[in-house]
Amino acid sequence: MSMPRGWNPNQTNDGKAYLGPENIIWKNNVMTGIINRKVVETQVITNFHVIQNGRSLALSDIHDIVIMNQHRESQFQGQRYSFRGSGFSYGTGRGRGKSIGDIAFIYQGQPSIVFRQIEDPYGVARLAKAARRSMIQQKKNAEKEQILLQKEQDRQRKLTEKVQNQRYKTMNEFMCQTCQSTNPQHAIFSN
Repeated sequence: MSMPRGWNPNQTNDGKAYLGPENIIWKNNVMTGIINRKVVETQVITNFHVIQNGRSLALSDIHDIVIMNQHRESQFQGQRYSFRGSGFSYGTGRGRGKSIGDIAFIYQGQPSIVFRQIEDPYGVARLAKAARRSMIQQKKNAEKEQILLQKEQDRQRKLTEKVQNQRYKTMNEFMCQTCQSTNPQHAIFSN
């Protein structure tokens, strides 16, 4: 599977590191041909991105995930018996249906990536929405941690400045041995 040019699975679009590794949670290869089958499209959902061939979209950038063109297809397996002359026929078999549809990932008001003819589109959409919610929560948690870290760094900086100012003040003052009063360092006589 080829990834988009410049794609780094462990970084956000703005170059910041994610909280964990990127894992594939759903993958579909669209094939053509009957004998010489080949992959013509790769559809991937990871815990951070939706990828279709060379295009990638961060889950946190997606505004909505919509199911389109949904329908059911039936498959029938069985046998049919018929008797000539009598016009009688008998059939046995088993049928099953499957839900097929397109999944559109909406970005800036329009479908940016569309996975076409996906089996169980609602299940795949639920999976993508859950991954999107998880990623958004991870980003919020990371932002909160960053704010707390920044506050702690500011508090440490202010404390360091205060200690340095005390040292500077102490270095610039001189204590008289006789009267114990503080005086400027270059004072000739005690105040």
